[in-house]
Amino acid sequence: MILQIIVNCAILTLVYILTKDITSKYIALIPTIISAVLLWTIELADINALIGLLLIMLAALIIFHYYDRMANKNSQLRGIVPMGIFIGLLAIIRIDMASYMYGLFFWAMFWAGMADVEGLKLTLPNRAIRGFGQGVFFTTIVVATLVPFVAYYISQGTIGEVLDTAAAVFVDGYRNMKLPNPLTDTLFSIIYYSPMLVVLVSVAMLIVRNRRRILRANTPLFWKEMLIMNLCWNIFNYATLTPDIAHTVPSMIFASMLLPLFLRTK
Repeated sequence: MILQIIVNCAILTLVYILTKDITSKYIALIPTIISAVLLWTIELADINALIGLLLIMLAALIIFHYYDRMANKNSQLRGIVPMGIFIGLLAIIRIDMASYMYGLFFWAMFWAGMADVEGLKLTLPNRAIRGFGQGVFFTTIVVATLVPFVAYYISQGTIGEVLDTAAAVFVDGYRNMKLPNPLTDTLFSIIYYSPMLVVLVSVAMLIVRNRRRILRANTPLFWKEMLIMNLCWNIFNYATLTPDIAHTVPSMIFASMLLPLFLRTK
């Protein structure tokens, strides 16, 4: 119970910090309050899911700072290290969540490598090589974080059980997946699919703002907003294997962080 309170408070703090970075300190209170209601009224499946969500947000915080730095100077690989560690730990805590997040952060590093100060000076093929190299470095940190844990499981002879459990999560989960039908479960479907609707509207707004030159594509703010949208979209996979409100909470929290963007007047 105490651990859950600590993790919940840490998540709410990060919701506020991340949202404040793309809006303002007052508007950031909106998703913080929404997230607090969700966390304190809807019980997630287990504490590991909460810890997993916390690790994802910590990785997002690191990449937010990374985006801020790359606009002014060359990317530094050491800035990727904590991000890789958080995703590596996520794979230990919740391998399903890690499978949804790894590709997202890999490509985030890829595009960051292409779009930073040094990357923009290169030809397109060299930019792609630079970006891919950053993704590979990120992967190396993730794997390095996993190695001690994998070695421990092997030494204890339990690695087979771990792999069987992980396989069951995906194989059985996707085999028995039954998503809500909007025609028969209207109210539940509205709640369940609401994060996806928020993402789609946010993407449309981002495209409009970019075409009107209100927000340029190669800016930290653009990348940060895109990251939150992708986090919301990817973590929704967590709710597809067990389609209930509890498993939708992580995506709802990220969706709440996008809601303040709807308040933009320009």
